[in-house]
Amino acid sequence: MALHLSTPAREIVLPRVTSLRFETWDGHRGVLPGHTPAIALVHEGPLLISALGEGDEGEDERFLACEEGLATIAPDAVHIATRWATEAPTLEALEAIVARRSSFRRAVEEEARALEKRHETAIQRALASLKRDPFG
Repeated sequence: MALHLSTPAREIVLPRVTSLRFETWDGHRGVLPGHTPAIALVHEGPLLISALGEGDEGEDERFLACEEGLATIAPDAVHIATRWATEAPTLEALEAIVARRSSFRRAVEEEARALEKRHETAIQRALASLKRDPFG
């Protein structure tokens, strides 16, 4: 079966996938060729993939990770749409990429919350000022 992992920036296509496992909001989902059609909400994390190599190279493990998304499963293909995905040569390298991205994202979210709090405080001061003297 084929795996199509689409983000706004790129698409990763693996045409010869023999098995796929990923996190969903209610546990793990395993997919093999011939799977019953389904839709699943993908949870952020690794996708564990076995795929046939080129020619007679046998089966290879592939290491991908993605953010939350939507998986559409058909007997001959899995399509996953997400905001971000990456591939790495080993599971350890993939975990390091995901950890750095998660750390960066937490820092950005904390900064956004602090900025939102400062703006909310400024708005409250402006409203209080208007209540005291509406004509400045």
